[in-house]
Amino acid sequence: MRKITFIFLSFFFLSYAAAQTSKKGFKLLEKLEYEKAKSAFDEVLSADQQNPAANFGLALVHSDENSPYYNLIQAWHYCSVLQPVVEKLLQEDLEIIGEYFMNTEKRPSTRPVK
Repeated sequence: MRKITFIFLSFFFLSYAAAQTSKKGFKLLEKLEYEKAKSAFDEVLSADQQNPAANFGLALVHSDENSPYYNLIQAWHYCSVLQPVVEKLLQEDLEIIGEYFMNTEKRPSTRPVK
């Protein structure tokens, strides 16, 4: 019973830590700090290669023409890893990504982002 509890708590802690690091990565990406954002997303992927938020964040880092990591082939790679696991995005991740796009949208619009 202790092993099951330990495994459950470990999984919960890792999920929480990954969500916080992904949030940090999107905040850094919003500030155009590509190096730090890439490091934050890479840290999440070191624990979970299939993490959808981190793969999406790295796809954004590699697809921005202003990024020193601009490489569309690499961005495509992260998108291809993301595609089969996109439904595993947590509600918290969706809110973070929505906030990122709301804060970086450049076109003036009277419609809300949702």
